[in-house]
Amino acid sequence: MVRGVVAAVGMVLLSSTAVLANPDAKLCVTAISAPPAALDEIIEACTRVLPIAATARDKQLFHRYRGWALEGKGALPAALADYNQALAINPGDQWSLQGRAQVHKAMGQLDLARSDYLRLDEISPDTRWRVALEDLGTLVAPRPPKPVVAEPAVVPAVEPAIEVATRSTLPAAIDGLPPGTGAAAEPVDPEALVRQIQVGLRELGYYAGPINGRVGTQTRQAMEAFADGEGMEPWDEPDEQMFAAVQEVVRERQAQAAEERRALIQRAQQSLADLGYDIGYVDGIWGARSRQALTSWLASQGQPAREQVDGEIVAWLEKVVASRQTEQATSQAPLDVVQTPVAAPPEPLVAEAPAADVAAPAAPTPAVPTTQAVPAATTVVVSLSEEPAVAKPDEQAPPAIEPEAEANAADPSPAIYDEMFEQAAAGTSDLRRVALVIGNADYEHANPLVNPERDAEGIADALEEIGFDKVIRGINLDGTGMDERTEEFAEEAESADLALVYYAGHGFQHGGKNYIVPIDAEVKTERTLRRLPRLDELIEDASHAEKIAMVFIDACRDNPFGRLARSLGPSRSSGIGTSETGWASPSEVPPQTLISFATKAGTVAYDGDGTNSPYAMALMRYLKTPGLEVVDLVRKVHDEVKQETDGKQQPDFQGSLDGEKIYLMPVELEVAGIELVALTPSELKAVQRSLNLMGWWQGPIDGQPSEWLLDTVSGYQRSLGQPATGRLSPSDMVALHRQAMLRQPPEPLPEMGSMASFMRRLRQSEPEALRLAGMIADPAFRSLPEWPKDTKEAAINYRDAAERGDVIAMARLGILLTRPSEPPENQAVGRSWLERAASQGDPLASLRLAELLMTGPASVSEVGRVRARELLKVAAASPDTDGLALTHLRELEETEVQ
Repeated sequence: MVRGVVAAVGMVLLSSTAVLANPDAKLCVTAISAPPAALDEIIEACTRVLPIAATARDKQLFHRYRGWALEGKGALPAALADYNQALAINPGDQWSLQGRAQVHKAMGQLDLARSDYLRLDEISPDTRWRVALEDLGTLVAPRPPKPVVAEPAVVPAVEPAIEVATRSTLPAAIDGLPPGTGAAAEPVDPEALVRQIQVGLRELGYYAGPINGRVGTQTRQAMEAFADGEGMEPWDEPDEQMFAAVQEVVRERQAQAAEERRALIQRAQQSLADLGYDIGYVDGIWGARSRQALTSWLASQGQPAREQVDGEIVAWLEKVVASRQTEQATSQAPLDVVQTPVAAPPEPLVAEAPAADVAAPAAPTPAVPTTQAVPAATTVVVSLSEEPAVAKPDEQAPPAIEPEAEANAADPSPAIYDEMFEQAAAGTSDLRRVALVIGNADYEHANPLVNPERDAEGIADALEEIGFDKVIRGINLDGTGMDERTEEFAEEAESADLALVYYAGHGFQHGGKNYIVPIDAEVKTERTLRRLPRLDELIEDASHAEKIAMVFIDACRDNPFGRLARSLGPSRSSGIGTSETGWASPSEVPPQTLISFATKAGTVAYDGDGTNSPYAMALMRYLKTPGLEVVDLVRKVHDEVKQETDGKQQPDFQGSLDGEKIYLMPVELEVAGIELVALTPSELKAVQRSLNLMGWWQGPIDGQPSEWLLDTVSGYQRSLGQPATGRLSPSDMVALHRQAMLRQPPEPLPEMGSMASFMRRLRQSEPEALRLAGMIADPAFRSLPEWPKDTKEAAINYRDAAERGDVIAMARLGILLTRPSEPPENQAVGRSWLERAASQGDPLASLRLAELLMTGPASVSEVGRVRARELLKVAAASPDTDGLALTHLRELEETEVQ
């Protein structure tokens, strides 16, 4: 749609020569040597010239140059997107690959950086790559060197933010030198000619000096090395013939790299087809079907999605195919390859050795007890533990791969997504699904808990909402009640396809066994432990389901029976009043069973400061998310809990499953979301601001649905593991804005005049001065020298101003007191101030109050939705809040349709 809009306004594509003669193009190619002050202008120039580039080569170069400029500004995610675009067009673009490696390293994505540096060393062996790999902890055996001149690079007088010596610089046709053979149609600028030769020699690995257009010692040595290495007569001086020769070798290398890449893709496609996946044609083009096939196969192995392949992935695929062919020939039995993967994945793994003759690559194993021994040919055991043990040298998994944009391949169409998910959606609706949900809070002999009752009710409501056939609820159960509910559940699970358990309350480990606690339990001696329900029994009950069992344990919130430690002694009281808190890892995990713990073994989970625990809030959200396969659902829950608790609580996950995909919420059979061109300028500005805060958008905040914005949105979606449709649903936009708010810098303070005047007005208790004093103390605003931030002081000043009728102070006080970290009593006071400000038309208070109504209990009532809609209409009338308000209005409409 965006491309259609561009065409409608009469934009025409220019020839390569015309593009490179364009002033914006000439400015764009200066990215490597530009001072920091010029980077914004260069980014804008590259952005303007990209849509009019006629050839893939031109687009590749402009993406590379813009990537350099964005990296120089520190906009790493946006730079990464440009490098990926350049590499999608030319996978052998050494300079974009190097830029991407540096960005990965700067972003802490060390595995991805290693992968890129290894690829660089493969393309062009060089000491620089091996030094970089050694810095990342990877030793590479020296390769036979090409003739390379690698003297220390000359650093320009104005040093850019990025290391100059590790960059290519200019395109192959600029500044008086037309593209192609190097035969100039008009007099050639000698300096431009030398620059182009230096660029080509660097791309071929013969030159490591600066791109300066001057023929110095390094350039001459590189010229000699090139002639010798390519079997040519040496040149005394650089001329058009040498330029043509260099360009010809560059093109040959690029063509060879492209052909090698095509052959590698064909091998991957053939292997995936042999494994029963739909890849379309074995044509060497890595399109949407091939990407989805690889993603599905990796998911069946418990691996995260990867959109690209490399030699190690292909080798792994071919080993799996070979092992299955051997097994099939031996057994002569039908092979259901999609549902029963053979090879073990290169993910943290605990399982019997694979039955195949050729072992698949494996990753470091987590330091947990061995799970139940199940046939390796039909079961994969996965874990999300982040504490791997050391693996054997020959069991290293392929490095993680950053998803890259594909050359000449559009994002998948709605029809492709229909095909992708149709089977999963249909299959899910036919499953009989039962659940047991228990929330124990009112303990008689242990510390009472705040949230388990609400957590359990919320989870049970979510399961009923997504169509579970039976949900057995148990709130504040004593021992008898626990027995009755678990027996009922065990009976239901035997006739179910999917059985799910959620338990919130106290739990602990002792002697390597895990116990859940009824509200009337009183544990005084070790013998009394026998009367408590054991977690492994509950897991066993759930595992009787035909297809899959899922167990979610939101317990270990604190130690319920600390005094027992004194009677049992420290050696026999694991997790009961000792340092060994939390859960023990289960000794056995039945086949087709996933177990998710709210926290890792040996650690304690949080009950939460709000209405729900962090774990329950995340689980409620993702249970109702369409299209999430159960393993992906658990991963997203765990990631959100870690993020919400700043890493203090890290959930754990264990399980064994075959390759069949199970979805709790059927997938929508159409591409969800709204095209960018259908959003209002205000909504688009809000999206641009949020993407900017997330480090993805470096363009203008102009509310225009440009192709750059479309590419940015698609890249952001891809980074989340979502289909890169470039379309945004209201809930997508709300999630983006919420994530961006976590990175929102402090707001600027209003103009306050002279300090003497302000202090005089403050002593006179003028409402405006009191409100300003509140802002000075409010962490949401920028600091003033020698004025410390103090939320209590801010609240007092806001309240004093609000009581004197200042509407803005009412709104700010309400926003301050309704933060998630505030206790319930403060939340209630804050809502009352928001109501007062909203009743007087304050847009900020109206927006905040609407958000509270949409996320709280009132969201399920028609009265609450009507009130939220009225408030959002008020907020939508203000330019300060219109974008977010319009997005929330769309969100209301979306929930009503659902």
